[in-house]
This record gives sequence, structure tokens and C-alpha cells, in this order.
Amino acid sequence: MEDAQKPLVQNAASPSQTRAAKKREKRTSERELQRLRVVLSTREGRRWYWEKMAFCGMWLKRLPKDPQLDAYALGVRNIGLELFEEVNMLGPDVFLQMQKEYREDVEKGM
Repeated sequence: MEDAQKPLVQNAASPSQTRAAKKREKRTSERELQRLRVVLSTREGRRWYWEKMAFCGMWLKRLPKDPQLDAYALGVRNIGLELFEEVNMLGPDVFLQMQKEYREDVEKGM
């Protein structure tokens, strides 16, 4: 079983197990945030992340008129919303910078 799938505790009633699980979970989220900081520290990384959010339909204005396609589009959009939430965990300025750089790139025809 992969680490991400292993339960954090064997006995949820055990205070020592729950404390240890909280510590592991905090370290994991700190590592994930650090990785995200690294990716978003460069213009290329921010553009790559922006393109992933766009691919996921972050700015979807309307749904297809087919229930199955609607469900698929909304599922993919939820991934985009998760990406957006991750960016905002680093602060609102990061997204604003991504948006500004995207507009500059579009103006340059990139």
C-alpha cells in the first residue's frame, strides 16, 4: 500500500497515535506547500500551473447539454478548483501575479 493510502492511525481512540498522526500530516502538508512554492517561484512554473488550471476548466462559463459530459466537466473543474485553492494557500498575490503574467504573455502573442 502506498504511503498516501495507509491509515494514519490503527486505533483512533489512542491519544499517542492521533498525536503522531497529526504531526505526520502537518509535515506532509508543509512539504507539499514547499514543493508548490518551488514550482510557483518562477514565471515558467506559474505559467505551467495556470495552464493546468485552464485545462481543468477553471473558467468554464457553461456546461455541455449532455448529463454525462456535464458530470465529466464538473469533475475536471473540481481538480482545477483544488489547484486554485493550493495557489491561494500561498497568498492571493500569487494568483494575481499569475494572472498579470498571463495577460502579458497573451499581449506578446505567446
